[in-house]
Amino acid sequence: MMACRRRRRITRTNCTITWFTLLLLLCSAHPFSSARDTLTYDTPITDGVRSETLVSAGGKFELGFFTPSSAQSSGLDRRYVGIWYYDMSPWTVVWVANREDQPVAVSSTSTGVFAIKDGKLQVLDNSSRKSYWSTGHETSTSLNLAVRLMDSGNLVVLRDGDDDPLAVNNILWQSFQNPTDTFIPGMVMDQSLQLTSWRDQFNPGIGDFTFKLDQEGDQFVTLKNSIPYWKSGVSGNKFSSSAGMFPPLYNLLSNFSKSTARSKIPSIFNNSTTMTRLGYNYTRMVMSFNGEVQFLTWIKHTKQWNLLWKEPKDGCSVFNACGNFGSCNSNNWPSVCKCLPGFKPQFAEQWDARDFSGGCARESKICSNDTFLSLKMMKVGKPDVQFTSENETQCRKACSNSCGCLAFSYIAGVNRTIRDTPTSSCWTWTRDLNNLEEEYGFDGHNLSTRVDLSGLESTGRDCKPCGTTIIPYPLSTGPDCGDPMYFRFNCSTITGQVSFVGPNGTFFRVISVNQSAQRFAIQTKSVDYCDLNRIQSQQLNPRFPFSVTRWCYVNPGNFSSQLSSGGTNAVELGWELPLEPTCTTSADCRGWPHSTCSPARDRKKRCLCNANYQWSGFDLNCTQEGNLQQTPKPQIEEQPRSKVPVSLILIVVAVVTSGIFLASIISVYIWRRKITKRQDKINRAQLDSERRVQELIDTGEFKEEDEKGIDLPFFDLQSILDATDNFSYAAADPGIFHGANAIFNFIILIVV
Repeated sequence: MMACRRRRRITRTNCTITWFTLLLLLCSAHPFSSARDTLTYDTPITDGVRSETLVSAGGKFELGFFTPSSAQSSGLDRRYVGIWYYDMSPWTVVWVANREDQPVAVSSTSTGVFAIKDGKLQVLDNSSRKSYWSTGHETSTSLNLAVRLMDSGNLVVLRDGDDDPLAVNNILWQSFQNPTDTFIPGMVMDQSLQLTSWRDQFNPGIGDFTFKLDQEGDQFVTLKNSIPYWKSGVSGNKFSSSAGMFPPLYNLLSNFSKSTARSKIPSIFNNSTTMTRLGYNYTRMVMSFNGEVQFLTWIKHTKQWNLLWKEPKDGCSVFNACGNFGSCNSNNWPSVCKCLPGFKPQFAEQWDARDFSGGCARESKICSNDTFLSLKMMKVGKPDVQFTSENETQCRKACSNSCGCLAFSYIAGVNRTIRDTPTSSCWTWTRDLNNLEEEYGFDGHNLSTRVDLSGLESTGRDCKPCGTTIIPYPLSTGPDCGDPMYFRFNCSTITGQVSFVGPNGTFFRVISVNQSAQRFAIQTKSVDYCDLNRIQSQQLNPRFPFSVTRWCYVNPGNFSSQLSSGGTNAVELGWELPLEPTCTTSADCRGWPHSTCSPARDRKKRCLCNANYQWSGFDLNCTQEGNLQQTPKPQIEEQPRSKVPVSLILIVVAVVTSGIFLASIISVYIWRRKITKRQDKINRAQLDSERRVQELIDTGEFKEEDEKGIDLPFFDLQSILDATDNFSYAAADPGIFHGANAIFNFIILIVV
């Protein structure tokens, strides 16, 4: 306008044209202004070069034909109708129509059509009119129907022509009630709704996993081929469907209909610490093809999906990961599964192959000599009976009076409406315990499970089990049990986990104990810490009755099949056989037959075995002499020896003997010749010296007294060196010659 006013030569008509052009440019700049969000009987969507689509009014979602990424890269023409986020990279699909192994077959003569036909919304072949998918509703005519893609991502089929077509009575079908694998804001998770995973990452066909509410509607569950794979929590009054779920996700699934609709969440959604409906824009929950339930949100500045929560988060989160009466502990890697004390694997071979689905079986019957094993912070399957109890003693008594009661848990509480009114509950289990997991945190139960007493103790001095770990004699967790020399273990009263105290006071988590093999495995800090070169300086004190049997590896074969092992970041130790038990009075030896409390050689009083009996550290008992059981030694397989003919042996012996004999004769002959030459040298030197002395005397240069003093021959230095072979002991000792002659004569005698 300012430009028009300043330019007097420009007419009013020119200014109008300028404004019209500007408005046209603004409209064309809108990304989805020309796109439609509604499909009618006369305006179907045809797959082809133009790739016709529907775009929601606000430009959030788009509907059309697509080909999975894997099919695009392989050149396959598999076309599906789906809904995805509009103008988003990476491309993210939230709904698929023809997923039941019904991709549209594309050829040069046919293509796909998304249209209203026979009163239903269908995916068709444009030439043969074959139907690949359709909605299930029926109407008398298709002329008054319309299909609209909403900004929420919901695709609705409605009656057209009414004043309010989106009224509930006018909606005949909607994708929010017929989802695939994705849950987005606006949907409601009720018992009629379920999510089914894709077949794999690039195949939208129906997969193996389904997410839904359970039959009782109080917890979420993931099924794998109709078998429970994951559950959100434990059913009952103490837990609800929100247990085990990320609170913002629970709000989303309930469509903000619960009292937790404004729960506090991480600030990753927005700058506020309070979550509202508005903060859930571009969030979704996916039932993944690998069995994970994933909750994701879109991060604008990074342009990527961020994973906020997933389940199962580890192997122990899988429902009943270790089978019935099998306990799982993800912190006890690599040995995460083991049977409860008093139980053994139902199928040992499967357990050794790391298939724990068969679970564990009781080693002996209960209801005769049984007790209750105390387990801390346990996750456990749904209880069978619940009733009000005044205290834990009453709860225990109610369970012990019934042989059909396998476990109980007492939960103390206070009624918040009436102050100080107890609302304590007693939970009991009459069927096999399942979905057991240790160290489950504050949501876990203090569970007491019924076991036979004989399955827990090998002697009267055994320490009580620490959670799910049996502490066999002589290992000790306190001064009142086990052998004092083996008091190197600590049992946590909070978590029920046992630790080994190293020489320098360092605590190591004990992940398994094998009484028959006399070994146990401890968990190390890291791979570097487990390296042998790094921990040479931390060898165990020789005075300790423990020794390292294997560094940084635990072989499952070294343990019974009651545990599993991954074989890394663990050290295996063994303990020495114990001496006789210590004692103070004779009463301390009642559990050790044929023994008496007496002073031992180490100046300690021990339960020494009586006459004709001897202590066996392997049997942990006094055994009659001659009947001691020894630790079996590994048998070494002997290789079969091939038979050699006797004649060949005699020939070889004769040849070897002849060779040795001939070599001996030659050596003696050479040795004698050498000695003879040395003797000749000595004789010649002696004669030569005497001759020289006589010549000196004959010259008259010596006086008579001097001549009397010469009674020995004179030898010069060179003569002495030659005669003695440089002062050799053999040349100077005449006994050598006699010995040589004797040997030579003996050899000649043998030859003769």
